[in-house]
Amino acid sequence: MRITASVSPMEFIRLRAQGFRLIRIFIALFLLTLAACRSMPTPAERFERAKNTANERQWQANIIEGADFDVMTFAPPYSQTSVLSIYIEGDGLAWIASDIPSTDPTPTHFLALQLALAQPNGVSAYLARPCQYVSNQNAHDCSKAIWTDERFSARVVHAMNNAVSVLKHRFNSKQIVLVGYSGGGAIAALVAAQRDDVSQLITVAGNLDTTTWASIHRFLPLSKSLNPIDFVAQLKMLPQIHLVGLKDDVVPPIVVESFVNAFDPPRPEIRRFEDSKIRRF
Repeated sequence: MRITASVSPMEFIRLRAQGFRLIRIFIALFLLTLAACRSMPTPAERFERAKNTANERQWQANIIEGADFDVMTFAPPYSQTSVLSIYIEGDGLAWIASDIPSTDPTPTHFLALQLALAQPNGVSAYLARPCQYVSNQNAHDCSKAIWTDERFSARVVHAMNNAVSVLKHRFNSKQIVLVGYSGGGAIAALVAAQRDDVSQLITVAGNLDTTTWASIHRFLPLSKSLNPIDFVAQLKMLPQIHLVGLKDDVVPPIVVESFVNAFDPPRPEIRRFEDSKIRRF
């Protein structure tokens, strides 16, 4: 390479070394990207894993169509049951980095489905969140806002409430128990606040006060979402149990405690667990 008169030899050596460092950084980032692509299953692969897990218990996947969103459900063969437990999934793979939303929120670890399958007694079913496990024509109205700022919006809650009603009708149930995991806990509470047929609300690491949650993480408030703590009056007579992990740094106990403390005594029950970090996404 020829050195021009405007750059000294020492400056040239410094710039060349800097260029080599940048190249090494780009190569490292490229290799990390390839590794991430290899390790992260595609949305179709995530769906197949969940479907195969459900099929082991003879549960089937079905789409519940809605005006705004189609919602995926996994459930056993339909039969009559007076009380149906419905497990609602968390936010899934909503983000690939703290400031980069994913292109598909289908979870890689479908904890709510595993909880539903593990229920020891009674009949249970599983509801994914809007835009999880769906594609093509069933992904209408899906945009990144639906699993970020609008994840608990009135439109999303309406779609989930409709899906709950459909499952209740299919199982010819009189009452339902709503069980929500993480962000699904917020959805379960918001749906329960609109219904008179919910006999119990259970959350696992539930995001029940989004203002407190956003403040802890220094996130922008979910300005286009509803906040469960604003619906305490509608939930005050509903039996509730909220499970929290004392080492959970995604939804710390203070989030659930803020929600529960908004009730007049006797307040809903909190069960605290000394656990390792909850595996999300």
